[in-house]
Order: sequence, then structure tokens, then C-alpha cells
Amino acid sequence: MVVGMGFARVFGMVSTFLVAHLLGPSLLGIWSTIRLIFVYGTINHLGVLEAYRKEVPRLEGAGNHTEANRIEGISLGFAWLSSIVLVFAGSIFLLLVRFYSPSSSVSLNLIPSIAMLFAVMGATVGTLLFDRFTVRHLFEQASILRGLRGFAYMLFLPSGAWLGDIIGVAIGFAFAEWSITLAAWFLAKGKCPPLAMAFDWNKIRELIRIGFPITLVWWAYLMETTFDRVVSITLLGSEQTGMYFMGITLASVLQMVPESLSRVFNPRLNEKMGESSDPSEVARIVWAPASFLSWILPVCFGCVIFLIPPLYETGFPKYIPAISSSQILILGAILAAFIPLGTDFLVSIHRQRQLAFLVPITLAVNIGFNILLVRLGFGIEGIALVSFCTNGAVAIFLWWQVARLIHTEGTTAFMLPLGWGILVALVLVCCLLKQPFYSLSNSWVDGAFQIIIFIPVYFLGIFIHPVVRGWMKKDLKSLLRQISMAQDAGKA
Repeated sequence: MVVGMGFARVFGMVSTFLVAHLLGPSLLGIWSTIRLIFVYGTINHLGVLEAYRKEVPRLEGAGNHTEANRIEGISLGFAWLSSIVLVFAGSIFLLLVRFYSPSSSVSLNLIPSIAMLFAVMGATVGTLLFDRFTVRHLFEQASILRGLRGFAYMLFLPSGAWLGDIIGVAIGFAFAEWSITLAAWFLAKGKCPPLAMAFDWNKIRELIRIGFPITLVWWAYLMETTFDRVVSITLLGSEQTGMYFMGITLASVLQMVPESLSRVFNPRLNEKMGESSDPSEVARIVWAPASFLSWILPVCFGCVIFLIPPLYETGFPKYIPAISSSQILILGAILAAFIPLGTDFLVSIHRQRQLAFLVPITLAVNIGFNILLVRLGFGIEGIALVSFCTNGAVAIFLWWQVARLIHTEGTTAFMLPLGWGILVALVLVCCLLKQPFYSLSNSWVDGAFQIIIFIPVYFLGIFIHPVVRGWMKKDLKSLLRQISMAQDAGKA
């Protein structure tokens, strides 16, 4: 998975930069809003795919392979059915809007909106085909698909933007999703059991009963993390939204590694619950990778924060006003990176209802404070700050739940991210340079110099605490042991 994630990250960065350059801030803002159709449309399966991810690994762990294969076929059938219904109903709705209100923004973007519906169909089926590999621990195939997804985005999105602006990039996005779905279908041959669509309405109702509460939680979280774009496009316009979206896309690319880890660990967590039904055992599984990410991710994200000013200055001068908001979003992405794995943990131990109470509260806070700060004149920087705070609240809640089960509640503060060590390091670097955070130099040389100062300041700061020092030593020993084993295997 590591190789695939690496390629996906590189391709994703290139795609992001090319599309932003070709569209410009205003069209990018419109594209970011149209893309919400894809984001919200993924609830079309009503939780069946969530139930599939939860039930199949659990059944496999319990040795019930026949029922696991049966659920897989039923899930595929419903994925196709729900997607077709969404495309048909959504297209009819859009055409009616076009007929009765031809001058509305929806009517003016009819073709891109319909393209997003077809992208949802491809992604829904493709998600199940991708999950077939992860639930069987076929991570080589999953890694290939990750890399292919990034390559497809890099190929189709910039090409579409160059050929046809918003219409082109939307159609390119749909082509990218369907190309990955087809690739997953061919990769499964000879690796996964034969898969045929099936329909059992009693079983479908049962899967919806299991998965719909999980999907509602994810959907509410998606609302909480994307409603900032709705506020921005409504109150600030498309150009400011495009600038804001540039930071969102950069942050999402940086989050690929923890999100991919979530896909890898999700079936393992459910298998473990199928084997032992002990939540503390599941908590220990997720704590290990999270403790490693907690001290390594801030280094990577912190370096990017210092490189944003010269990157925008030299490559994207139209986006220079978005430097501060992009830096805030990337800083907040460190916290958001821990949410998928923490959510998978709560779902695997059947405690997702706890999130059902938290996420609506953070959503309401997000909406209220976004509108308030924009009205007060804080612009996209204020919206970014609200996202930072709400993501932090959700992440801290999730990992406090994990820590409770392994009796390490006191160390949770260091998990996210290590007692806010990155913030302390950033402040210290800015103080040493006598330069405020919001006006870091636009020079590549100065950016590199700031990184050279930041890295040792950060590590010295976090290494002082004995808990963090213990994590780092344990992780480094494990890494060296794996390298040694790989070298011995190569010599043999």
C-alpha cells in the first residue's frame, strides 16, 4: 500500500496544481461546489457498503465464508441498483430545474452536475470492488488501484479543464472514477472469488439496518467538513471559494496516507471483533499506528506549511491571498487525519452512536461560527479556523474513547498531535526569525531555512516528554527490525 499511496500522492498533487492553474480561482470555486454532488451522493447505498465492510471481515474471522460471499454479491447488486436510481432521479430533478428556472446556477451547470451523478455511480461500485481486496488483505492490488486512481485524476482532470473548463473537468472526473472501477474488476480476476450480483430484500433490509447508522455518521461528518464551501460560495463568491478550495485540496492530498491506513485497518478491526469480541484488543490495534503517525505527520505537514508561500508566489500568483487560509487548513488536517481510523474503531466495537451525538453538535457550531466570522470580516481565514477547531474536537473525542479502553487517557493529549507540539514549534521558529506566522517569506531559500530550523526544534520539544520519547523509541526499534529482516531476506 505504501508504494501506491506514494504514487497517488504525487499524481494528486500534480493534478491539483494543473487544474487550479487552468481554471483559475473563480472557476475552481464553482468546480468545488459542483463536486459536492459527488461528496453527498455517496450516501446513495443507504449504508449497505458500510455493513459489507463490517460484516464480511467479521464473518471471515468467524470462519463463515459462505455467508460472507453471499453478502458480497447482494451488496454489489444493491450498489448497482441504488446508483442507477440516483442517476435517473437526479437527472430528472436537474432537467426540471433547467426547465422551470433556466437562469439558475444549477441550470447553467447542468452537464457538470449530471457528470457528477455518473461519477457517483462509478465510485459506489468501485468502492465495493476496492474493498474486496482490503477485506482479504490483498494489499498489493489495493496499492495498484491507489496509484491508478492518482494517475487517472492526473490524466483526465487537467485534460478536461484544458479542453472544456468546468464541463471538461467534471466529465474527466467521471471518466477517472469509471476507469478505476474497470481496473478493479480486472485486477480481481484470479485473486478474489467469482462475484455475481444477487438480490435478497430481507438481507438488504438487514444490511441497511446495520450500515445506515454508520453512513449517517459519515454523512454528517462530511457535511461538517464541507459546509464551509457552501458558506463561502454563498457569502464570499466563487473566487474566494476557489482560493479556499486550493488549501482544501492540498490538505486532502496530504491526508492520503492516514486515510489509506484506515482502509487497511478497517477489515482487521472487524475481524478481531469477530474473533474475540474484546474492545480493548481492538483499541490496541489502532493505537500502535496512531502513535507513530502522531509524531511523524506533524513534521511532514509542518514542512509544507513553510513551503506554501514560495509555492503560491512562484507557481500560483492568483492564489497568493489564500496563503494564510491554506496554512491553517493544512495545520488542521493533522487533526483530521486521525478521524477515519478513530471512527473505524468506534464502528467496529458497535459504539458509532456516540458519534451520532457529537457530529451534529460540531456541524451546528461549524455553520454558526462560519457565518459569524464571515460577517465579522474574517473571510476564508475565519472559515479555515472554524474547520480547524471542529476537526480537533471530533479527533480528541474519538481518541479519548480509544485511550479509555487501554487505560491511557492521560496520553491522549499527546496523540493529537503530541500535545500540540507542532504549534509550539511553529511559534518558536517564527519568534527566532522575528517574523509573524501569517507573513512568512515567499522565497524558496527562506522556506528551506525555516524548515531546517523547524525540524530540530520540533523533535527536541516533543522528545522531552517521557511518554512521547517512549513511543518514538519503540517505533524506531520496530522500523529498524523490519529493515534488518528485509535485508536478511534479500541476502537469502
